[in-house]
Amino acid sequence: MTQPTETVPVERVADAAARRLTYRFRYRGPAEEVWAAFTAPARISRWFEPVAADPEQEDTYTITFEHEGEVHHKTFTVAVCTAPSRLAGTLHDPGFPDSSIEVSVDAAAAAATFTHSGVPEALFEAYAAGWAFYLGRLAASVAPHRRGRGVADPC
Repeated sequence: MTQPTETVPVERVADAAARRLTYRFRYRGPAEEVWAAFTAPARISRWFEPVAADPEQEDTYTITFEHEGEVHHKTFTVAVCTAPSRLAGTLHDPGFPDSSIEVSVDAAAAAATFTHSGVPEALFEAYAAGWAFYLGRLAASVAPHRRGRGVADPC
């Protein structure tokens, strides 16, 4: 799998007191491409880390990270999925309190917003830097030449 090496700046609003990170970016392709990049495991894995849908729980994704030689697994459970505009759910990071993630895609404005709320205090700075990097890769990967891939809507 090839991951993009290019990133583009994303607007970040960090509120450490509220333990909330919000990122916004504009995209150049159709909204369906951005939606698929946030919801289809193969597409997520292109800009993020390896992601797999849990075959026993259709609304759960497993994310695999390798950090300092150790493999870590996190899960994201979908609570709300309104294609192609809103995705929300819970991120479970073993050893830390659960947190919430919400994505909205605004086709009329060609903009996407990603919010991570309830970020564990001990991980706030790491998540802030990580999301900026990964979402920058996602924003760089969504371009007009990627149209017409026929991605099925997972919701």
